[in-house]
Amino acid sequence: MSVSAPRPPDPLTPEHLVDPWPNYEILRDHHPIVWHEPTQSWLISRYEHIRPLLRDQTRWSTEHMQDQLGLALGDAPTMTAMDGKQHSARRSLVSPFLFTGGLDLFTPTIERRAKALLEPVFAREREAVAAGTRERGRLDFVTEFSSVYPVDIMADMMGLPGRDYGLLREWYNAFITFVGNIAGDPVLIERGLKAKQGFGEYILPLIAERRSGDGDDFISRLCRAEVEGDRMDDEDIRSFLALMLLAGGETTDHQLAALLHALVQHPDQLQALADDRSLMDDAMAEGMRYCAIVQFIQRTAREDVDIDGTVVPAGGKITLMLAAGNRDPRRFEDPDRFDIHRTDHATSRAFTGNADHLGFGGGRHVCLGMQLSKREVETALNHLLDNAADLRLADGYRAEHEGFFVRSLTSLDLTYTPR
Repeated sequence: MSVSAPRPPDPLTPEHLVDPWPNYEILRDHHPIVWHEPTQSWLISRYEHIRPLLRDQTRWSTEHMQDQLGLALGDAPTMTAMDGKQHSARRSLVSPFLFTGGLDLFTPTIERRAKALLEPVFAREREAVAAGTRERGRLDFVTEFSSVYPVDIMADMMGLPGRDYGLLREWYNAFITFVGNIAGDPVLIERGLKAKQGFGEYILPLIAERRSGDGDDFISRLCRAEVEGDRMDDEDIRSFLALMLLAGGETTDHQLAALLHALVQHPDQLQALADDRSLMDDAMAEGMRYCAIVQFIQRTAREDVDIDGTVVPAGGKITLMLAAGNRDPRRFEDPDRFDIHRTDHATSRAFTGNADHLGFGGGRHVCLGMQLSKREVETALNHLLDNAADLRLADGYRAEHEGFFVRSLTSLDLTYTPR
């Protein structure tokens, strides 16, 4: 007696948002390459297919992404929507600021911002516990810290005045909801378009003003950057800054909260990390695999492409299910287990273009801000662990997620013993 395979699940349903992992298992086991009508694309869910497709820049393009990103981020094409030499040239312009020595210049900014946001919370909770108002300190890590932290760092890096940080946070949130608006909600579209206009009116005069300066802020350095004698024009810089605000902020914001949530649910591993900070890279690497906030990305075929017997015609789209691939048992042992001591996932390359996990994408379009995100996450976690012992989920807390494209926690309510 044969048993029929379950129907392909739809990854754009409310049920999927609550718990996507059973659906990913069905896709991997029964429908590894399947047509999905709502996205007009083939869903691809196995690691063995996703990884090489991410690295195939010859037959696949990202140019379609400008149709959506351009509506919110700026009229000039962003690097995400560029291919070939154009993409390489833009990446060469900005990568020195986001890796090694360039990033080291901004490290004091990252450390200062983590302390500036967390210290008032720690002081408030120490006082409350000392006064007997509460037995344990309390912190909503998302609303009080992670949703603000990377945006404020970007504002610091741009050299913006503190009074304008609230504006940048508003634009950041509008960009996030716009890009993740799979259902086409007109309210979110309008909000994103207003953010595009507001950000442009704010940032373009600053770009023009800093063209002739010698400042060390990110805008000034972008204005002076050259590759083969070419500089980015004002619209290029505006679009790039908007992309950095969106992608850089979102990666740290959501990934940091997701990793901390996983650690708190595994107190033995959290304690191991608190006792031995040399495990920090291992914890962050496992977070990128296990938590997988970016659920999928898309590519467009430049020509007819055969993927394990399924032909995607030229102009057709594929949706690479990164989160599904990150938990593929064909690649990772017991993949639904969070384990910072995992041995089948090389920590040494977890924040490089050759990472085993799929959280940063891959190929030429691997996330440009991955080292910045790593520095932000480790700085924040170290500061938290230095000041908060015995971190736990608050009584009655229930994790809720939002976003089909980037799945993120809406809150993370924690209690702890102040140090």
